[in-house]
Amino acid sequence: MQESILNQTGPTAAMNVAVLALRLVEATLPHLSGLSRQVRMVETDRVSVAAVAASGLTLINPAVFCRLTVPDAMYIIAHELMHLALDTHARAGEADRLTVNIAHDYIINDMLSDELHRIPPLGGLYEVGASEQSLEDWIVQLRQSGTEGLNCWRDDLLMTQTKSPRSALSRALLEAGLVSPEEADPTITTIHSTWLGDRRFDR
Repeated sequence: MQESILNQTGPTAAMNVAVLALRLVEATLPHLSGLSRQVRMVETDRVSVAAVAASGLTLINPAVFCRLTVPDAMYIIAHELMHLALDTHARAGEADRLTVNIAHDYIINDMLSDELHRIPPLGGLYEVGASEQSLEDWIVQLRQSGTEGLNCWRDDLLMTQTKSPRSALSRALLEAGLVSPEEADPTITTIHSTWLGDRRFDR
């Protein structure tokens, strides 16, 4: 796949899903609403699902996001915001950045699953109680067990689904004129993330 930042001439189906997901994060997880204002989302095929830079620049893969449910997209966007909240970029220090990222993936997904009362989408890295361990403890554990084959999301879980009924939130946003009918009816499902070298994106 050729890596590129996609030219944007207007909102796409994927961006509509991502924007609606961000609004849902703000409504559902108000402690992340301040960080959400720092987010600038860009579509690109340089990431397999999503990634975030310390500046708040958030990359989304349009081929994935156009097929995600809004609740699944919301979980993924919230995951990226949590990397900012936990300062993953700065806390890596001299440690292997991929190891630190995976450690925070486990911690973040445990925290979000507890708050949202659901497991991560796309077979996301998950261990009950992961957030009860420190980042440093997780780094030691991952150094011992290795990180080969560990990805925040599983790209083999991509599925095709039909449109789901509008949620109560989607209907309310539509009736209030805050979203278009297309935004309120996103199509569905899935996947994974990547570390962009010197750019230090967290998946």
